[in-house]
Amino acid sequence: MGWGHFLYPAEKGDRMRKTLLLMLSAFFPLLSSCIVLHTTGPLGMPEPPWEEPARVEEASAWNAHEQLHAVLWTQTSVEHGAACRTLFNRVQSVLDTALADPNWTAALEQRGLGNLPEKTAVIVDIDETILDNSPFQAQLVLDGKPFDAAAWRQWVLRGEADGIPGALEFIRYAEGRGVTVFYVSNRDAETPGDRDSPQERATRKNLESLGLALPASEDTVLLKNEVRGWGSDKGSRRALVAQSYRILLLVGDDLGDFLSGIRTDPGDRAVKADEHKGMWGRGWIMLPNPMYGSWEGALYGYDRNLSGAQVLKKKKAHLRGAQN
Repeated sequence: MGWGHFLYPAEKGDRMRKTLLLMLSAFFPLLSSCIVLHTTGPLGMPEPPWEEPARVEEASAWNAHEQLHAVLWTQTSVEHGAACRTLFNRVQSVLDTALADPNWTAALEQRGLGNLPEKTAVIVDIDETILDNSPFQAQLVLDGKPFDAAAWRQWVLRGEADGIPGALEFIRYAEGRGVTVFYVSNRDAETPGDRDSPQERATRKNLESLGLALPASEDTVLLKNEVRGWGSDKGSRRALVAQSYRILLLVGDDLGDFLSGIRTDPGDRAVKADEHKGMWGRGWIMLPNPMYGSWEGALYGYDRNLSGAQVLKKKKAHLRGAQN
């Protein structure tokens, strides 16, 4: 017996039940269609509103920081460490060959000289050659920011960079063979002529914290602006070392670690590198650095007045696609 028998006479109750059945038969298909159209989760539960931002985030993933993959490759790939160790293992045998040949020099600044100095040296860059600054680059990616000189300075002053795989072993090997290691870097002394700048002290502290012994009797850490006239071109500093040492090897991650006058367009840089193709892997050892360098500036003409969007547009213009 239904509730209608208590509320209505039998005839009215029958009419009421029929009316309710007709209403429900029309309502349930509409309700089920709404559920199908507006739910994707289990048990037909309505889609939670917090999934919409996730879709937006997914859609904008292609607009991630342009250095994301370069930094990830440097920090996480086995390939990066293996490439660096391959080069530093190779360079030990090259060093032995260079030591045995009194006429061997890796510095163009020393070519054409008569008698080369008896003392021997290798010149190494610091950043991404000896010290790993990928944490600084990674922070730029995480913060979604471009390079910032003030932030870079603070990172340098912290003196917390680790060594590049294989670099410390190579330096110890060279020093064990009686070879002096000069660190020629474009870290900035900031005040021209300041040979004891904050960045110099922090860099020395960082190198020494990794177990590298710097001589007290001679300055072997040569930064930009440490002496008046020492700009970003390292030729003057190589020439200074060449006055007293036979330079056996140049080791770096940028074309400027080997040649002067390289801040030109990509085509000219390629020509310059090819002119000395016999030096690569012999007197000149280039390490991989996909994160930054003079190669990147060459893509947009080193124009610091361009906006980020303009720089990216100029970079993309250098891509060679499969349809070109």
